[in-house]
Amino acid sequence: LLPRRISQIRLTLELTQEAAASRANLPFPTYQALESRSEKKRFNPTLDTLFRVAHALETSVSDLTKPPTEEEVFALMNEPKTITKRVKSSKRRV
Repeated sequence: LLPRRISQIRLTLELTQEAAASRANLPFPTYQALESRSEKKRFNPTLDTLFRVAHALETSVSDLTKPPTEEEVFALMNEPKTITKRVKSSKRRV
């Protein structure tokens, strides 16, 4: 839910990810990972990072981390899932 909230607030402020990263004084890849919904890119931000992002987005850490509303839960449940499948090569080296 955190990536979705950060993204929504940023878009409300009409900021690009690059601008938000700059305002938060974070490297762009770090900021990008905060908004990522991909399991591979996602990480647990430090409290310092959350404070920086909240300040950059003109909100509070508590607003970023508050429990989801019923509408948010419903939206998450109805969001289409992207399923990716790893395919291993069946070729053998000779």
